[in-house]
Amino acid sequence: TDGLYEGIAVGGDAYPGTTLTDHVLRFQNIPQIKIIVMLGELGGSDEYGVVEALKSGRLTKPIVCWVSGTCAKWFNSAEV
Repeated sequence: TDGLYEGIAVGGDAYPGTTLTDHVLRFQNIPQIKIIVMLGELGGSDEYGVVEALKSGRLTKPIVCWVSGTCAKWFNSAEV
């Protein structure tokens, strides 16, 4: 393969059936996955669950995370 195992998109639902943390922890338990790449979005709290999983040791695989919109406060909402 090209190295991509699975891609998911979660968030924005009023009543989510799953969370970003659920999927990241699922990836933790799949031996074929060697590194996790996570893209987050400003305004949610799901990314904090992943941080807690790292702190508690439940997530041990390397993870690269980028939260988009971290400079949003410098822009007028009409420009974004």
